[in-house]
Amino acid sequence: MQEIWKDVKDFDGLYQVNNLGVVRSLDRQVYHPGNKSYHYRQGKILSCRINNCGYISVRLCKGGKVYTRFPHRLMAEAFIPNPQNKGETNHRDGNKLNNTLENLEWVTHSENMIHAYEKDLVKKRTNTNDQKLFYIPKIIRCRRSKNEKNRVQIKRTNL
Repeated sequence: MQEIWKDVKDFDGLYQVNNLGVVRSLDRQVYHPGNKSYHYRQGKILSCRINNCGYISVRLCKGGKVYTRFPHRLMAEAFIPNPQNKGETNHRDGNKLNNTLENLEWVTHSENMIHAYEKDLVKKRTNTNDQKLFYIPKIIRCRRSKNEKNRVQIKRTNL
């Protein structure tokens, strides 16, 4: 497969993503406000990390701020048309580390959750007796005297 590079949405001229899921920075001049000077920064392939949810992420900088982005989302925005304006990117095979274009698709949140349950990617809830696990505090406000502030008493009642 041939490598095709496209600009990252909202980071035009700073970063690019390719159809294989690699993100790179571009050559550019960087301004340092402390010493009021510019210096040349050569572009490079960005290192990736796996976040606590198991997704690959990269860090992009723009205007002195650092943004965490997901390569699968950047690839979808650059390469996969989204005519119905769906808001989420789904991994078809359920593998969060498989960021090939053939494995990505645009979905709604509802479609994404249905897919996750069908692929057993989320734990299904078991029936529990909610009355034993939870209680609702009942708040009672009462005035003791004119000199004292309102006091709050909380009665804990079971459902």
